[in-house]
Amino acid sequence: MGISERRAREKEARRRAILASAKGLVMSLGAESVSMDDIARSAEVSKATLYQYFRSKEALFNEICEESARDFLEHLGQLANAGAFGENAAAGTGAGAESAEGAGCKEGSAAPAGGASSGGAAEGATGIEALRRFWRGYVEMFGSGDEMIAVFRLRSFLAKWPDAEGQHQGEGQGENSPYIGAILGACRAIVEQCKAEGTFDPGLNSAGAVSLMLLMFSTIVQNAAGLPREAGGSPAMVREMTSAFQIAIRGFAKEGVEHSRLDITGA
Repeated sequence: MGISERRAREKEARRRAILASAKGLVMSLGAESVSMDDIARSAEVSKATLYQYFRSKEALFNEICEESARDFLEHLGQLANAGAFGENAAAGTGAGAESAEGAGCKEGSAAPAGGASSGGAAEGATGIEALRRFWRGYVEMFGSGDEMIAVFRLRSFLAKWPDAEGQHQGEGQGENSPYIGAILGACRAIVEQCKAEGTFDPGLNSAGAVSLMLLMFSTIVQNAAGLPREAGGSPAMVREMTSAFQIAIRGFAKEGVEHSRLDITGA
């Protein structure tokens, strides 16, 4: 191993240690209470070194969220052969790819990719089947609970979840979130597919539907985050989120569609 390669590995290891330390502090202290001094101390680096990696606490927190979103997209890519998305949903991940490249992803980070390589289209998959597989991937990826709580806490602190159109809520928030935007874009594409297939009400506002689901999830996770860890364990939280998601899906349905067709658990 050459000197430059060893230095690159050491730099990446230090970066990951900083992110892990910050995430742990967010879970124990809350995003608002964590300072860059706290993070530097926990990661055992100088404050000057910390600022070489992240120009602000907001940039650091945004990167934690983006890494989780990127991992989720990669996980959905692994489900692609099982038909993770329907045809129209693939357009959502493709649009996310373009927005990520336009936003200027961090050097060394892969942009959200569309097509089969990122959990894109599976021929013959319906919108509801895509929702089931999307939900399965979500539960598999975030079933540990802590990861889900940390991401929702950080997004609430940053106060700028991108909406389903890929735009950030609020003004002057600064940091870009292409991977989270890609996920929300894929969700919107699935809703559009369900409308086209006659499963969802054709008058449903797709962006509004995704925003509503996000609000429901955020409320559930924030409530769970206020409980002791042993009381707010992920199985109960996932069950509550599944129930809320199911209720939302039924509310989106076109009149006359049987509830049995809307089951997202695949049971």
